[in-house]
Amino acid sequence: MQIKRGFSLRPWAVAAGLFLVGIMLAACAVTPPVTLPQITGLTPQVLQVGKPASVTVQVQDWLPGSQLALQPAGPYVTHELSLPATPLALASDGVRAFVATAQRELLVVEFPANQSAARIVARQRLPKMPRDLVYADGHALVALAGGDVQWWSMVPGQRPLLQTSLTLPGALRDMAASADGIYFLLDGRGGNSVLQRWHLTAGEARREAQWTLPLAAHAFAVRGQRLWVVDGDGVAELELGTDGARLVARQNTSGVADDVQLQGSLVLVADGRGGLVVFDIADPARLKWRGSFNKRGAISGFAAQGENALLNLAEGGVLRLGLDNPALPSSGAAFYTPTPVTASTLQGDVVLLASGRGLQRVMMVGKGDGAISSVGLNLGGSRRGVIRDDILYVADWFSGLHLYDIRQPRRLRHLGNYHTPGSSKGVALLDHYALVGDDDQGLQIIDIADPRRPRWVAELPPEAMARLGLAYTMDIVGSTLYLADHRGGFHIIDLSDIRRPRRLGGYDTPGKAWDIAVRDQVAYVADDRGGLLMFDVRDPASPTPFAQFNPEGQAEDVLLHDGLAYVAFFDQGLYVLDVADPRQARVLSHIPIPGNARGLALDGGLLYVASWEAGLQVVDVREARAPRIIGAFDTDGAAWGVEVKDNFAYVLDWWGGIKVIDVSNPRRPQYVDRYQARGVLARLRTRGNYLFAASGGAGLQVYDIKNPLNPIWMNGVDVPGNVSDLWLEDDRLYLAAGDGGVAILDILDPFYTHSLGRFQTPGRAMRIVAGNDYLYIVDDQAGLLLVDVRDPQAAKTVAQYSLQPRDLWLEDHTLWLVEDAGFSAWTVADDGRIKRIKAVAGHFRLVRAQGDLLATVSAQGEVQLWRLEAQGLKKLGRYHADAGLSDMQLDGTRLLLLDSRHGLQVLDIRTPQTPRLSTVYPPTGRHTTVASARGAVFFAGETRLASVRLLPVLDISPAGKDRDALTLQIPTTLPRGEYHLLAQHPQGQARLFPQALRLQLAPPGGKNITLEAFRRLLKAPLKPPPEVNTELPSTGP
Repeated sequence: MQIKRGFSLRPWAVAAGLFLVGIMLAACAVTPPVTLPQITGLTPQVLQVGKPASVTVQVQDWLPGSQLALQPAGPYVTHELSLPATPLALASDGVRAFVATAQRELLVVEFPANQSAARIVARQRLPKMPRDLVYADGHALVALAGGDVQWWSMVPGQRPLLQTSLTLPGALRDMAASADGIYFLLDGRGGNSVLQRWHLTAGEARREAQWTLPLAAHAFAVRGQRLWVVDGDGVAELELGTDGARLVARQNTSGVADDVQLQGSLVLVADGRGGLVVFDIADPARLKWRGSFNKRGAISGFAAQGENALLNLAEGGVLRLGLDNPALPSSGAAFYTPTPVTASTLQGDVVLLASGRGLQRVMMVGKGDGAISSVGLNLGGSRRGVIRDDILYVADWFSGLHLYDIRQPRRLRHLGNYHTPGSSKGVALLDHYALVGDDDQGLQIIDIADPRRPRWVAELPPEAMARLGLAYTMDIVGSTLYLADHRGGFHIIDLSDIRRPRRLGGYDTPGKAWDIAVRDQVAYVADDRGGLLMFDVRDPASPTPFAQFNPEGQAEDVLLHDGLAYVAFFDQGLYVLDVADPRQARVLSHIPIPGNARGLALDGGLLYVASWEAGLQVVDVREARAPRIIGAFDTDGAAWGVEVKDNFAYVLDWWGGIKVIDVSNPRRPQYVDRYQARGVLARLRTRGNYLFAASGGAGLQVYDIKNPLNPIWMNGVDVPGNVSDLWLEDDRLYLAAGDGGVAILDILDPFYTHSLGRFQTPGRAMRIVAGNDYLYIVDDQAGLLLVDVRDPQAAKTVAQYSLQPRDLWLEDHTLWLVEDAGFSAWTVADDGRIKRIKAVAGHFRLVRAQGDLLATVSAQGEVQLWRLEAQGLKKLGRYHADAGLSDMQLDGTRLLLLDSRHGLQVLDIRTPQTPRLSTVYPPTGRHTTVASARGAVFFAGETRLASVRLLPVLDISPAGKDRDALTLQIPTTLPRGEYHLLAQHPQGQARLFPQALRLQLAPPGGKNITLEAFRRLLKAPLKPPPEVNTELPSTGP
């Protein structure tokens, strides 16, 4: 077994932006002590899903105004500690933490039971700044600046005792301890690295072996005579021998590989933007790509144990990853930290996290169910595409045909779309028509003469549709279309009259026809059961099969060029065939493809392979008998198709959007752009089954939210400027786009959201609300503008007010404004002009209204509910939230509060005089604003839309006269799973009772029965229920 350090961030990153955590922890330390209410027991704790139940909650120190809230079971902090200096490295023995700090100290930290504060039990001054730390077999190995290393005895209950020291001959890159000894990776001469193995004991340090590596490495993992290293470009496997280190295998990765660890027969690589990449080393001569996970952005490191990995997310926090199926690593529980984690350890469910000047011990329980998450986000079902001139035409399974302007590959623009009636799978072009294979809706013909307004033209007649199964991809020769059918082989269609397509003939292949290519009156069909099938199609009414190539795989795509056929087999990789004489076709070569080969594109002598979960592979096919993979880029979706033009590859990434990859250096493809998740989501609004997102520089993005936990990207509209706010009114949507002014959009049909007009503001349009075709725009130079948009193409300013509201809301005919001096209510006249009717002094930050109910948030985080009455504003109840509250929304009988520290808090306001905390959803990302719809809440603040389904509000009542018990009513709608309970003080401090409740399915079977009763039942005659008719009709002679 090899033991490596707890991951340590590079020193430059440690210092960047981490001071706030230290301030936060220090502030907590000086807060006057408060006796917190606590939960001492529950009866019962295990309940049955779908059955109402009453739970008695025993409490202590329960004050008037204390709150009891439900929280989906997930990671929780057991101990925290403010450190005297920034932690640079971290290790653990499973009980204690060992921390090397920027104050040149080695700290020993313990975590006392029944206390929330960790404590430093020993500290040792170090002679130089620490760089790395490894714990193994009762010893801590500390790497210091300048190549010095110290070996410390770490006996529990005793101070660290220095055993031995040594000075290494080069700059230390990485170190590890194993049964064979202590290994050090050093910079060597000529740019190559050196690996040394040492034997360390008390008073002795002896070098036992040294190998010069044929490359420069950053980190390593070693097992016996096998060594795996990462060098930024990827991972390499080497064999250690008496005569040196021999390179055995190598795989490039798409990010920057900077750490590597072994777990059984797997090699795990931290790849920066590429996430975690998994390789199989069961074959000692080959590094086989097995899987990857990069759906949460870049990672800065990881820890691993057994079938679990803990990813340090570059944007803050950690994510637990299941590796029981390495081909599809599964996302588990997430724990968010406002600043990046600098070091972490993983041992079972216990995680230690160091960030800024703080240390946390976290229990990583739960699987992520019921938590705020973006893992279910679907950025489109892009399947196949085609490029003509400077437009990319994409068949999207979920939303039809999309057209993108690719004149500037680093900044894709969405031109237009057509929502086909079925599920678009393939597309081809004929003159100014797009031919779309639309699954069970057959062939759809779309006029694309105006790329911004594609329109339907024709489809196959009913008699032809009856012969068609599931239309997929196609090839076109002249005016004849060859259409692959997922249910019925392929079809030949005459398009000489584009408005009256006519089926000429076809052939039903053994399996699903995934692709078809035609040359010289020979059709090559990729079939998932028959392999590559070849047909004579000179007589379109009667295609004749004459050859087959079937290596027992699932053929998915075929590409023809210069007498060669390149065939992608989903499970077999790439085959190259000589088809110069198709009746004498022969195999030239075969190469396995990481992931699963699905789509092909040829550019020069390079073949680009969309390889499903493995992203994009670049294969050099200039020597057809010896193709070789020379580059790769792993996408965060599942690459289904690819098109290439002018050194840019456009990857059609199922669930991951459309990726633009710079392949000018095919050995090192570089990410350039993604249309669907380009900008940071700034604000959200919902209507019915759709969500509209103000997306910064990406304009407006539209999502289908019929399934709230799996939002699907539908459409996008590019506008000038940086969109920071939006407002919906009737069938219009208004975007505040900074120096781009205000964009006016038609959303009558969200699939075809399009521009109606634009209004240029004097400065930057920052916020916006609208009512009765009048806009109220917060402009950073002109103040509050009133704009008439009854004619959206000729919008005009009606009035300008010398106001600079920090927040605003429009409800019915009342405009609510928050300014420096307080908040105010303004009545709105029929001509849009406003008049102040009420003002409340104070320091406020947010205001929201729903009918006559108003909610405000003060600068200190106090939430106040109000009722707007004829005689003025009436104060109702209040709730003490966090001063960092970033958004608030009224949602029927709920009030949603969002802040970066607590996440989403849901208040029950059925009785607004006494708002009650109902549910808490801890933060999992940098979320800043929310919107609600369909029983769920959606979160903006990152590039990816996140969501969570709301839990039902629980009824709580006193159960004891002395405030020592509460009764919690569990409704039938509370989902299966585990839940924490939170006891909160009236001032906002809280204490968690972890894993308090578990809702599970009823045990199988009915009531218990004795053996004797069962025997009596067997002897009794069977009787039908009285409602069953036992007289069956006669069938007759």
